[in-house]
Amino acid sequence: MKNKSSLQNQILKSIPADEKRVWNTLTALPLEQKKFIWKLIKNSNKEGLIVYKQDIKHLHYLQSKGLISINSLYKSRSGEVSLFVLRDAPYLQRMLRNIARKKVGFS
Repeated sequence: MKNKSSLQNQILKSIPADEKRVWNTLTALPLEQKKFIWKLIKNSNKEGLIVYKQDIKHLHYLQSKGLISINSLYKSRSGEVSLFVLRDAPYLQRMLRNIARKKVGFS
């Protein structure tokens, strides 16, 4: 448990103060939503974009929390949507993406 706490402390020290609100929202999510957004973060690109091809009703909860937003400039050909993941927290998004992909590097 200490390792998890240590990682959380490193994350909080590494992100700007205005992104800590997003962190608090993430940590307060129900477990299933945490797993879902973790997959989105892991598979997003470095700008935080991902093309989501499954049922979009799964997105409503995360969208209501401000954790994802739909990229309205993306034109779908087969029902998929383009999403911004953690758009309001780019440093946190990149950090979590690197952790999810096992590219952890804290100074």
